Amino acid sequence: MGKSWRVWKTIEIGFIHSSVEMLKRLEEKGFSVSTWAKDILSKVSFSVTKQKVDLVLVTVAELGFPDGAKIREIFAKAKELGLLLCPAEVGLYLRLDYSNQPRGEWLIIGMEPVSDSDGDLYLFSVNPDSYDRWFFAFYGYPGSFWNSSNRFVFMLRK
Repeated sequence: MGKSWRVWKTIEIGFIHSSVEMLKRLEEKGFSVSTWAKDILSKVSFSVTKQKVDLVLVTVAELGFPDGAKIREIFAKAKELGLLLCPAEVGLYLRLDYSNQPRGEWLIIGMEPVSDSDGDLYLFSVNPDSYDRWFFAFYGYPGSFWNSSNRFVFMLRK
């Protein structure tokens, strides 16, 4: 089954119930939201009850892919090792909660890709650059390739 994973962060979800409210909260806290993330935000489902979720941070190499892997392989291996894909909303709540994120730390949310208005698939990402703290989106096609140092956030199975 799975290996033993260490909880990286525990966050609460379920206290915001719409994409409009979430975008407002992100902007009020000074976060920048990319055009791609805004495009898919309206398609995200939000939990109606508050709950805490345990998150695990793992590199592609730690999942057993020292030379990188395609997203479908990464997700399959994570599930095989006892991790769960996150609901898309986890990325939004993580951005709200993780205001002290170190510069240069890019985290991709391990989630089912969401299609934008053009039908392109995206994954959410939480990352700061030299000036702003971003909520971003990256291509999430099943064949998208990620290098071994890319870091993904998954949920811990309880």
